[in-house]
Amino acid sequence: MGNLTCGLCGKEFAEKEDWPHIEGDSNRGVLKIEHFCCDEHKMLFLTSKN
Repeated sequence: MGNLTCGLCGKEFAEKEDWPHIEGDSNRGVLKIEHFCCDEHKMLFLTSKN
């Protein structure tokens, strides 16, 4: 198990605490996987993209 880096704040955290967001679809497959240290950072990241 490795450490991941949060896509919003840059904090390193353990993989077991991961809140992933997978970008892609069934036609193109997985394009990008963002990892977040908490659900709040995941939501902030997704709302800031819009």
